[in-house]
Amino acid sequence: MRNKRPKKSQTLEARTWYGPRATVVIGPGFRHSSGWGTLRIPHPPVVNWLLRRGLREKNRLDLAGAHEMAHMETAPFFLLYAAISMAAASRAGGGALSVAAALVGAQAVWEMLSEALIIALDRVGYRLRYAGARRLPRLLFWCSMGLLAVLPWVAGAG
Repeated sequence: MRNKRPKKSQTLEARTWYGPRATVVIGPGFRHSSGWGTLRIPHPPVVNWLLRRGLREKNRLDLAGAHEMAHMETAPFFLLYAAISMAAASRAGGGALSVAAALVGAQAVWEMLSEALIIALDRVGYRLRYAGARRLPRLLFWCSMGLLAVLPWVAGAG
């Protein structure tokens, strides 16, 4: 199956466990936006593009929406981790490059947290949606995000 870009947008809304109402918009085309209420950040769906390679359209869209909503659910953990990473980079005497590396590492952790939450909430459904799809895109995702996540700490930036 080819990954088609949706011609119209799909909007998801849900109250987060920590209070605010999250809004996620998938599409149209190659873009997403996520945020709280009317405050949404547009971004290209690079991780979803990689992870959902070869899935049927419905499964791809369902998982893309779930992943974006999982970002909203895990945002407090991302913010805490990003703050700790940046503080550690600054304390270690790192300059702007170290702080940037810490932010990239924190983003990678956030991507993994979001995907892990989807899996944890519906392990069987996740596996069924990927039935017949190649494993390479998921392997690339987990390996690359894992490397980006630990790189700042190994390099002394975090």
